[in-house]
Amino acid sequence: MAGMKFPPQHRKKQPRKQKHIPWWFHLLMAILCYCFFKYLLPEMVDDSQMRQKIGETGDLAAPISAIAFLFLAANALFHDAPADEESQRNEEEQKEEDEKHL
Repeated sequence: MAGMKFPPQHRKKQPRKQKHIPWWFHLLMAILCYCFFKYLLPEMVDDSQMRQKIGETGDLAAPISAIAFLFLAANALFHDAPADEESQRNEEEQKEEDEKHL
């Protein structure tokens, strides 16, 4: 334990920055997934009996996959929305306090 160094306690770990994906990309993916499962996937099969089964499955999977991407789009749009003035003021005050402690 004599040679171990511990980080200072007053420093906060910085969260990793995640890559930002815009909301419209998720919306585009929802449209593409819906079209793929609903229209393209059944057309890719040669056997008519299998095409019918895949078509039925695609009819069920298309809206589910589209809804999942629409939820992601709503989440991305929510994170893109500007914060209200009070929360921005609080963030600025918090930054100033953090700088004073360093």
